[in-house]
Amino acid sequence: IRSHSVITFGYTKYLEEMSSRSLEPYAIKQQKGQWYIIGKDRSTQTLKTFGLDRVRELKVLAQKFKKDPAVDIAKKFGSSYGIYSSEEYPVEDVVLSFDADDGNYLKSTALHPSQEIIEDNAERFVIKLRLRITEDFVMAILARSWSLTVLEPASLRERLHEIYKKALERNKVIDQFTPLIKRGFSQLVKDQISERLKSALKKETETAAELISVVAEPQSLVVTTQEEIDAFLIVKSILRREIEVGRIFMRDTQSYCGILLDDNNRQPICRFYFNANRLRIGLFDSDKKENKHDIEQLDDIYNYSDEIAKAVQLYTKN
Repeated sequence: IRSHSVITFGYTKYLEEMSSRSLEPYAIKQQKGQWYIIGKDRSTQTLKTFGLDRVRELKVLAQKFKKDPAVDIAKKFGSSYGIYSSEEYPVEDVVLSFDADDGNYLKSTALHPSQEIIEDNAERFVIKLRLRITEDFVMAILARSWSLTVLEPASLRERLHEIYKKALERNKVIDQFTPLIKRGFSQLVKDQISERLKSALKKETETAAELISVVAEPQSLVVTTQEEIDAFLIVKSILRREIEVGRIFMRDTQSYCGILLDDNNRQPICRFYFNANRLRIGLFDSDKKENKHDIEQLDDIYNYSDEIAKAVQLYTKN
């Protein structure tokens, strides 16, 4: 990028064959733990974005290029939520309302740099954003649906209403199979408990709730990883002297994996932000303000035992 050198590489889109690309690189951008390279595609002379994890056989050529002074990367992505910056999405004012608990999180981790707090009290937390309403932005606010109210624009409210409507229709069909799914899941739990007891006679017996307390949701977009399950069990081992472990629940979302007391999202104990490149744990102070910490490995969670215990004590002291 600094030397204005042309690069070539093989690029594989999801479910497609690898294709050859020639690019004039302008910048790199990070979004939610993923890195992207932005530049002019030499075949079309249009600005494009490529995920670095899908780049193969990259070569830096001796050939140089002259940067287009009209291209302002910061300005182009300033009104975007993530990596989608197409001008087919107009820049709009968006006004969203959340409950106070979600408000505490959004004060520490803004949805977008344009975020402006309109109202902040015990009843609700209202923010105003100015950005392009792209697919990744819609997915981000859907992840906070439990307290979200779209105040503006009406088109976004109608769009979310349609998404929820279709989801309800799909789940009506799924409900027909719920008894069968529950029986199969119950048998799976029993089998896993049996295997664990056979191989762990010298250890304290774990209950079914300790083994699995993640409710399987058919056709869910959320995928709970083995790392998240192992981290959940570590938190349980830390808190076993504080409370009954059956009161500790995991609730996984697309944004993070939350650990809750009594399965109540108003009583967060901690959150896991795990991806292929980074492990982070979110901890809550006495004001329920979340602070995120990087960890090298899952065992590092034990270094935060006091903070995890204090979070539970905050809810149980009364």
